[in-house]
Amino acid sequence: MRRIDEIQEENRSLRRELEGARMQLAGNLSSDLLHAAVDVDGARVISARVDVSSVEALRELADALRGELASGAAVLSTEMGEKIVFLATVTDDLVKRGVKAGDLVSRVARITGGGGGGKPHLAQAGGRDKSRWQEALDQVVPLVRSML
Repeated sequence: MRRIDEIQEENRSLRRELEGARMQLAGNLSSDLLHAAVDVDGARVISARVDVSSVEALRELADALRGELASGAAVLSTEMGEKIVFLATVTDDLVKRGVKAGDLVSRVARITGGGGGGKPHLAQAGGRDKSRWQEALDQVVPLVRSML
């Protein structure tokens, strides 16, 4: 019984360490992405393919970016199995100016034969055609520009 308790405690400790490492990695990654942002009419726009372990990690990264963007939008993308996952986040001021995360992510995903949508601030979509993945991400800046 004592050995089981020790193993369970070690498991909890390792989970806490892993979560801390994931948060630190998201922070480092968001910093790198912010440096690569493109200025569009006073807003910072980010479009990137990222290597994360889950959709939840992608959402955490998007939330971190949204918190650090004074004014901006980001479309992040990762591969999950055979599919592409796109996640868009938009700051409040851009939502008021007409940039909606659901519209943005839907139009980007459509390029890869997918679709999706969501709320004005955060939305998710999927894609299938990996050969058009970069083409889709390259459309983020022009799409945001056209929505402003």
